[in-house]
Amino acid sequence: MDGQQVKPLADERALVVQAQAGDHEAFVVLMERHLKEVFNLCLRYLGHRQDAEDMTQETFVRAYQHLWAFDPERPFRNWVMTIAIRLCIDRLRRRRPQQPLEHPEYDEAWLADPAPSPEDMALRYEQVQRIQRLIQRLPPLERALVVLHYWEGYRYEELAQALQLSVSAVKSRLFRARRKLLTYWMEEEAS
Repeated sequence: MDGQQVKPLADERALVVQAQAGDHEAFVVLMERHLKEVFNLCLRYLGHRQDAEDMTQETFVRAYQHLWAFDPERPFRNWVMTIAIRLCIDRLRRRRPQQPLEHPEYDEAWLADPAPSPEDMALRYEQVQRIQRLIQRLPPLERALVVLHYWEGYRYEELAQALQLSVSAVKSRLFRARRKLLTYWMEEEAS
């Protein structure tokens, strides 16, 4: 080596402890590990690239400011995603209701087939755009539940903890959100 100490890849818990002790590089590593995931969550939730970039930045600023209060025994991912979704909910509540949606640029990981035909790609893209548009019609809390559960893979218990709800409230609100999405889908089909 060239004399510089190279940090071995530490597990997330060790990185959090290092960051809490004032190691800025450890926090940068944590941020880099979760940056894309936080941005994609914000983009799916808000539907606007600029808002998603702003919320992603604000998420990591808040995480850094409150890192001292974080329990390293908990998953950092869940904590930072909770910060992001709460900021998105607040942003959505302040947004004008008629602000048009952009077409978010999604990570192409949603394409299951490594070599889909152009027609399949166009159809899948249209379906994702349609679902995104319908999700935008949901109230903020239901939107958060749908995005976190179906796109981010949060379990009911994680959702309850992140959004300060009971597990039964999470299940019933998700049920209502799915029912609303189906209604919205059917209304579009009928028109």
